[in-house]
Amino acid sequence: MSQQKKRDMQFLKAAGNGDFSALEKLMQRGGVSFWSETRIPAANVHACDGSNNNAIHYASDFGHADMVEKLISLKIDRHLANIEGYTPAMVAKNEETVRALLRGATDEQINKRNRKGFTALAKAIYDKRWDVAHAVLSL
Repeated sequence: MSQQKKRDMQFLKAAGNGDFSALEKLMQRGGVSFWSETRIPAANVHACDGSNNNAIHYASDFGHADMVEKLISLKIDRHLANIEGYTPAMVAKNEETVRALLRGATDEQINKRNRKGFTALAKAIYDKRWDVAHAVLSL
């Protein structure tokens, strides 16, 4: 795995862990690698994993609303669907996260469906996440 890919995956993990310190370090271009004497690249903030999940999917899935806000400020696509059609709003674990994700969203973005036909609201109801469902309804 390339240095770039490693840093990108570390960036996704930091987002999922809500680790702002690691996120900041990964966004900075590194020095020279001790082992290979090559420049260490900055993480690509728009990187996705093999399932097309970006950093906002990770932060949303673990309920880090503050991290979601930071990632949105970096212009990362908050409406990106992964290979199953799930957007970050469909995997959001709490009311604060879904509100951050859908603030200013169009009806089309709010009502986007995944491959199973679920919208963010339907997924929240299916998962019995009533606070998330209420947040979606109140937009």
